[in-house]
Amino acid sequence: EQKIETDYNTTSLSDICSVDWGNTTLTKKSFVDNGKYIAVSAAGPDGRIDTAEYKSPNIVVSAIGAKCGKVFYLDEPFTAIKNTIVLHDFQSSINEKFLFHVLNSENKFTRRGGAQPFISKGDAEKVKIPLPPLEKQQEIVDEIEQYQKAIDGARQVVSFNEPDIDLSSMSYVNLGDIANITTGKLNANQMVEGGKYPF
Repeated sequence: EQKIETDYNTTSLSDICSVDWGNTTLTKKSFVDNGKYIAVSAAGPDGRIDTAEYKSPNIVVSAIGAKCGKVFYLDEPFTAIKNTIVLHDFQSSINEKFLFHVLNSENKFTRRGGAQPFISKGDAEKVKIPLPPLEKQQEIVDEIEQYQKAIDGARQVVSFNEPDIDLSSMSYVNLGDIANITTGKLNANQMVEGGKYPF
């Protein structure tokens, strides 16, 4: 059973919302150009489709592959296809945005499999969620989104001030021609606690 450290009561995901597979009859072959609605695959909202099976807001979990465990917040009507899990019909005790941020943590979902990791619906239903009062949930959401705005603003400043350097006109040399390259001489067994120099 999953355990989390929190000062608040915890609950299972299935106790605060419905947990269902995306439409297992649909694949990316169902995507259409200029479709009216967003289509969500295990890679995220990466297509369009002409029918919307869910209204918003809802949360979609990537259930297999490279982005397994990644969550996506949908604030407009959409359809989730095969290899996704949809969280919807939320109880009044949970703020959807708060739940999204909680689930967007690293390794929140139990992954099974090896080279092709996957999440089972049963495991997703058992994920433990801290449940502070709604007022506190909104406070946490507001704080996270303020930080995100600051981060986005900093990235924009950096992108505007990137130096415009034409690398195609530069000449290149081998690293060995301008520096001596050696390997370390000591092994990890010679490392001492509190040593005078960095190891």
